Amino acid sequence: MILRNLLAPVSEDAVLMWFERLYVGLLCFEKYLVYPAIVLSALTNDGFALSHRKKLGIHCDVLLTTVAGLKLLRSSFCDPSFQFLTLLFTLVFFHFDCPHTSESFLLDFFIMSIVFHKVKHNQPCPW
Repeated sequence: MILRNLLAPVSEDAVLMWFERLYVGLLCFEKYLVYPAIVLSALTNDGFALSHRKKLGIHCDVLLTTVAGLKLLRSSFCDPSFQFLTLLFTLVFFHFDCPHTSESFLLDFFIMSIVFHKVKHNQPCPW
């Protein structure tokens, strides 16, 4: 009797609950608005700072900023669930632990995203 009820064909479709719809909506908001806005804001702020400082030469600074901005925009769309941890660690590390090593937010975020990507993919398999 119980087995027959378990194997019976399903006659109705699954219904998404309100909190599941909210979760998906917030994920889309985070992926398509928050992280690209953070990267574009960092690009704008660092672009103005770049015009006043020529640490590595103007061409090298512009190239680094462009590559960092494009990589961070791409990673915000490809792996948004991992971006929050990277962003949080970047802010904490370069604001509290090593403020004297900070270049700009964009380059700090770029370096930490590379470090976190390498750490994430070099973990041993659990099986």
